[in-house]
Amino acid sequence: MLFTTLTPTLLALASLSSAAPQSGLPATEPVLAKYDTTTCVFGGGGPIRYYELDTCYDFYESDHGLQLLALPLHCTLRTYANKGCTGETSKYGTDASGEKKCVSLQGRWSMQTTCD
Repeated sequence: MLFTTLTPTLLALASLSSAAPQSGLPATEPVLAKYDTTTCVFGGGGPIRYYELDTCYDFYESDHGLQLLALPLHCTLRTYANKGCTGETSKYGTDASGEKKCVSLQGRWSMQTTCD
């Protein structure tokens, strides 16, 4: 039988990667899952990822949709027509019902979340 010792760092990383944004607590950072479809169904929903506020992230060519799982209060996710968060923007947020939106990334190449 093989036993593995987990360090506190590994335990912390494991809890972050498996943490569900449905805890009922307000989000402190954007929580998203990227997909290889524009409808966020059928296939490659990636792992849940946590993104830093006010940081620009470029999309990969395989990113075709993202599901907006959680946003901090008074924050907006913007997608951009160009890499480097430049060009025409589209804005997204969560609605009052807490519905988890699917955002098509067609014609979008980067994203950034900012708060008021």
